[in-house]
Amino acid sequence: MFKVLVLIWVVGVQPPTILEDELGPYNTVEKCFRRGAAMIKAAVSVVHYSVAKAEAICFEKKKDEQLKEEMAI
Repeated sequence: MFKVLVLIWVVGVQPPTILEDELGPYNTVEKCFRRGAAMIKAAVSVVHYSVAKAEAICFEKKKDEQLKEEMAI
């Protein structure tokens, strides 16, 4: 299972803005990056400043994190 974070750097603003996905986790890394791309597209369309860089980072969830989330539900 994979989760995605999106980092967006706006010109003249430091540090980057970090967006965490609330829909995941995803079964494949491809689906994870596809969701990251959709998040970037949505965020850039509403930003009124120049975006210098945006990237999606997908990482694999550990088994114990998945168990903790399942037990909390």
